Amino acid sequence: ASYHFGLADCYHSLADLLRSLGRRTDAEKTSRLGLVVTERLVTEYPRPPEFRSALVKSRDQLGLVLGDLGRWSEAEEQQRLGITLSTQLVAEFPDVPRYREHHAVHCRNFGVTLTQRNN
Repeated sequence: ASYHFGLADCYHSLADLLRSLGRRTDAEKTSRLGLVVTERLVTEYPRPPEFRSALVKSRDQLGLVLGDLGRWSEAEEQQRLGITLSTQLVAEFPDVPRYREHHAVHCRNFGVTLTQRNN
């Protein structure tokens, strides 16, 4: 599990780099690979909150990339799924500040996606 968790983190970092370089198609492919890994982790190990948090990050990241590509409906869907899971993490672990912080960031990113869609 720790190998796959690290692999997902590598995909996230690579997708962020590709996105910052304007390589959106490559960023999407890499984000999707990260999503597959984190979904598998959460399916096989549903209890560790850090795996679910990584899944939230995967969905948010993919949503941002899809927004960059102008695929707004897909972007919103991914970000909504991530926010739903993030809300659950905050409710389950109210004493873990990073889950609240991440939730706020994901909500902000979703707001940015909605704003960009409407411009």
